[in-house]
Amino acid sequence: MTARRPTPGHIIYFARHGETLFNVERRWQGSRNDSALTPRGLGHARETGLILKSLIDPAKPPRFVASPMGRARATMEGALEALGLPRNGYTTDARLAEIDLGEWTGILADEVKVKDRARWEARQSDKWNIPCPGGESFCMAAARAREWLDSIDTETVAISHGVFGRVLRALYLGLDPSQISGMEEPHGSIFRLSGGEISRFDPVL
Repeated sequence: MTARRPTPGHIIYFARHGETLFNVERRWQGSRNDSALTPRGLGHARETGLILKSLIDPAKPPRFVASPMGRARATMEGALEALGLPRNGYTTDARLAEIDLGEWTGILADEVKVKDRARWEARQSDKWNIPCPGGESFCMAAARAREWLDSIDTETVAISHGVFGRVLRALYLGLDPSQISGMEEPHGSIFRLSGGEISRFDPVL
């Protein structure tokens, strides 16, 4: 699992979108469905912006890019507002979309385990290669992540999703695919990818 590191000096700040209604319900979202940010999720968006304020140079702001999903765009707009920048000062990139959950989109996580147990267990045994029914595997999402990483040519702030973020960070560090499922995917935190290393910045409580 390898990817070219962004050119030295080109830092990536990566964040997951804020909490959504589907997150609270433990319902699978993926790239085919969307859910509004909760009040707490709107707070996560602001926290993301406040963390960024301490990390970037406001006189020379980085490029801002988000997944095209509504929850990622809403988080980006809240973060930009907290930074004192225009809410529309970003672009979107389809490569940053969440993993496609196929037939399981919108279903409660616990229901999938019961109603589609055989296919769920098969995927659990090898998430890297086995996709959700009609959707993507981790390997397929990693292909998008690798292409996106290879395109970075300047300091960049990206807001995307939980699973995609885990795959991206594992790819950047060259981790074994078996380590992806155990990685955290926090709301309201920033991961800085720089010089082949990743640092995490959490909200100040």
